[in-house]
Amino acid sequence: MARPLKSKKDRLPIMERDFTRVIQLTKHDKAMKSVTKRKLLRAYTLLYCFGARISEITNLTLDDMQNIYKNKCHILTQTKSGSTQRLVVNDKALDMLKELDYSDCTAALFYKPNSSFPMRSAGLEKLVNTHLKAQLNVLYTSHSFRAGYITRILEATGNPKIAQKLARHKDIITTLKYAGASDRQVEDALDKIF
Repeated sequence: MARPLKSKKDRLPIMERDFTRVIQLTKHDKAMKSVTKRKLLRAYTLLYCFGARISEITNLTLDDMQNIYKNKCHILTQTKSGSTQRLVVNDKALDMLKELDYSDCTAALFYKPNSSFPMRSAGLEKLVNTHLKAQLNVLYTSHSFRAGYITRILEATGNPKIAQKLARHKDIITTLKYAGASDRQVEDALDKIF
């Protein structure tokens, strides 16, 4: 995948295989504190299921999760552009979210150490990026979940308008900048021409 505009490094999309791997590595990391493990598993799963930005999940609460389970969506008020956006999930994603451990949360899903106050986006982003770099490699960041989400939508539907709507982009050009070719798409294309 080409480097997105204004980014400082190349970034790979997190596809299903990468997501499964990072979840397993996190679950089985014996050196990681259990509270850090739970935060990372929540962050990875939310980013994967929603294709959200870190800033869109940082302030989620247990009440927000109940709303997601009940309505299969959550209305966000603190997005990148300041607008209200709707995150939508299907039953499979809901099942993934319901499997997460929220036992350490009093309200905020991502809280500062030794408090119940929400983390800042920069703190959660640093936590996620540090562990992704160690678990996968330097070409993966928290935004790789968004790139993978958009790539998976395009792979499944072939329709950039659907990807634009689900990614919550105002301009389809922005969505197309994320579009990558998955390994499966490359193999399918080669099979068709040879």
